[in-house]
Amino acid sequence: HNHFWFYRFTMDALLSVNDWERAEGYAAALEAYVHAEPLPWTNFFIARGRALAAFVRGDRSNATMGEIQRLRDHAGQLGLKVALPALEKALLAT
Repeated sequence: HNHFWFYRFTMDALLSVNDWERAEGYAAALEAYVHAEPLPWTNFFIARGRALAAFVRGDRSNATMGEIQRLRDHAGQLGLKVALPALEKALLAT
């Protein structure tokens, strides 16, 4: 059982069905799980989950879109290619 992957994939699954509220809940759950020892990987996916949840609920503010852009650039730098499609889709939809 791997909590990191479970929370990451659950956030993606919920966002794919526009259940942003529960996706944000899983971002909070992952954050709580790693609070004593946060990792760059988990911090990235927590921020990604929250930014995409904001986007799915209709938030197209400069702050949200800027965060999605930042996360896309960061994913590219880290080689997290699996994280890019959802971020790029959000950026293209605006």
